[in-house]
Amino acid sequence: MRNVRRIEEDQVPRYAVVAIVVAGLSACSAPLPSRPTAQQIKARALSYTVGWDRMAETIATREELRAYVLSQICTGDAEWLVIAQHIYPSRRAHFSEELGSAISVALLSQPDKVLGAFGARACIEPDELPAECDAANWRTRARSAVAQVSAFELEQTKTTCTSQLGTKP
Repeated sequence: MRNVRRIEEDQVPRYAVVAIVVAGLSACSAPLPSRPTAQQIKARALSYTVGWDRMAETIATREELRAYVLSQICTGDAEWLVIAQHIYPSRRAHFSEELGSAISVALLSQPDKVLGAFGARACIEPDELPAECDAANWRTRARSAVAQVSAFELEQTKTTCTSQLGTKP
């Protein structure tokens, strides 16, 4: 085994410490791309400088980013549903409504995941369906999706959801 020498604090040049800190801060403050991955959003939100509230505010106020994030949530992808859980509801009423609508659309493709994460809130028909999402015939498709949920722990949520969806077209 090699003879490893421990470096003491007073042996590290101060400029090296400053360079490491500056490099770390610049990585956190680099602009978020307009089409970030779910991992990039999560990493930014979990950084000590941002947090989920500020991340939600950033998404809500950047038009292209907002449209992209909403379209990703609509897909029902598990990683994007985690993002939705952290930013919904939003302090901004209109953005919160848009998030709720995107979550309702995600119900169509991933009913188990969406009901598990958001409960019966996802079964409320949105007033305005997001243009970024394929939500034609939402109520009929939602009833069909919810009927396929078989997880025992979601049985009560499924019953509530079915009742909310009713029988009207």
